[in-house]
Amino acid sequence: MDQFRGYIISINAYKDSSLMVNLLTEEVLVSFEVKGKTKIQEFRNRLFSYGSFLLYKGPTKYYKLKEDKIILPLNYEDLDINKLLTLDLISELTLKVIQYENSTKKIYNLLSFAIDNLKEVDYKNLILYFVYNMLKIIGANIENDEKFIDADYKIDKSFLLTPISKESFIYLLEIFNRVLFETCEISLKSIENFIN
Repeated sequence: MDQFRGYIISINAYKDSSLMVNLLTEEVLVSFEVKGKTKIQEFRNRLFSYGSFLLYKGPTKYYKLKEDKIILPLNYEDLDINKLLTLDLISELTLKVIQYENSTKKIYNLLSFAIDNLKEVDYKNLILYFVYNMLKIIGANIENDEKFIDADYKIDKSFLLTPISKESFIYLLEIFNRVLFETCEISLKSIENFIN
């Protein structure tokens, strides 16, 4: 058996009566299966919660859940629709990028920072901050981009509290799509729509 600590970044239906959960730890992305009606009900509301998970290897290549303890649950009741859509986008981007990148710790730290700041900051700023830093993690040289040099903001932690323009927002998402062109076009389009 193996013990892992991390954030649940996706939960999907698997087979007839199971869920497949993706857990991002500081070192690795771990997939495991959750079985049983009670456990499935518990896990449905655990996306982006941080916890400790005891897993064992079954006959398939996936781990199976033995025990779990949620240490930092995410309370969805405090989040509006925009924040929930933001979580959706962050989940999708993280899963896409982690397949191509060997920077699990950086992505983990960025995800942790985004979750910690989710309630306090504007969702658009948080998405931009997340996407901008994800671009840096995957090696995009955007500091020299003319639009960023001429922009009236610098993307750092103080940026999270600065109002941003719709143009800057969409521009950064377009760069992300160009740099990692297989990423979540549906999510990006839905994000563009809900800021109009």
